[in-house]
Order: sequence, then C-alpha cells, then structure tokens
Amino acid sequence: MAAISCLPWKRALKASWKASWTDSWRAVAGPLNAAGGSLKAIAAYLNAIAGVPDYQRYLEHFRKHHPGQQPMSEREFFKWAIDERYGGGKLRRCC
Repeated sequence: MAAISCLPWKRALKASWKASWTDSWRAVAGPLNAAGGSLKAIAAYLNAIAGVPDYQRYLEHFRKHHPGQQPMSEREFFKWAIDERYGGGKLRRCC
C-alpha cells in the first residue's frame, strides 16, 4: 500500500484555524483597544494598590521634584523597591 501524505491536509487545517483565530482575536481586541486608556488606568491603580513599583511614575515624580539631579536607572529602581518592600536582606516578620 502506498503511503499517503497528509501534509497538504494539515497545512489547510492550520491555515483555516489561524485565520479563524485571528478574526476572533480582532473581534475581541477592537473594544479593548477602544477602552485602552481606561484599562491602563485601572491596571495602574490596581498595581499601585498591590505595591507594584512603577518606574515611569517614579521618573515623572523625580523630574518634577528633583530637577537637575540624576534619577536611578531602572535596574537600581527595582532593586531599591524590592529592598524597601522585603527588607534588603534583613529578616522582617512578626515571629
């Protein structure tokens, strides 16, 4: 019995799936992009509540309140934020 290649069938199925997935994603992404500003604001608010450091916000504050001084690099900022939150190697706990 001769071997039948199913490669063209797989390609057609993959192309069909990719096209339908892309169309579905575009249908969902449209309204999300339209509400993008408010979603970003909500995400920034929730991150602030959770204590997630925001480097861009730090830079805005630094430029406004400390003109002429050199701000921390992004790497230094995140290291500082983690050290502030978790004690920088010092054990912080109640027991």
